Amino acid sequence: MQDLLKEIEVNGHAVLNGSHLVQLINIDDIEFGRNNGSKGEHTPITNVKLVKHALSIIHHELYREFIEPCNKNYKISQAKQIWESSPEHHKLWHNDSYEETNDMFFLLYFTDQRPTDDGAIHFKNDIGEHRYVPYPGLLIAVENSNPKWLHQVEPATSKRVVACLGFKIDKE
Repeated sequence: MQDLLKEIEVNGHAVLNGSHLVQLINIDDIEFGRNNGSKGEHTPITNVKLVKHALSIIHHELYREFIEPCNKNYKISQAKQIWESSPEHHKLWHNDSYEETNDMFFLLYFTDQRPTDDGAIHFKNDIGEHRYVPYPGLLIAVENSNPKWLHQVEPATSKRVVACLGFKIDKE
């Protein structure tokens, strides 16, 4: 677990294995479309209760597996979502620290972009840049409080489904 913290401290993110978590949601049973409040991504419009329940289970499992052992003062935030596609502003270098919803978040990918080699996520900081092409079970922990750590996504030519599950530092 100390390796995870060190990697996040240096790179602003860490790549983990979430293959056991993607099995909790069958994305083939979900129809995605624009909901009210959607910011450009397509969110579930069918099986919404089932998806929210599965995301809650995944959220708690991430806390138990990765956050709790680090003795970090994080709590589970309300931020949890799954979407297909990405809004245009995600395709530019950005940091989500301005949103103040998550101090750390996990991205969990459900679809395989390796055959087309597109839809990748990029991270960059003072020491370099990293590119990851999504595949089922790719789990990336992202430190969101340092505005120098940036990320962006490439456009995808095929269906790309990702969940984002957030954690907030408990300042009490």
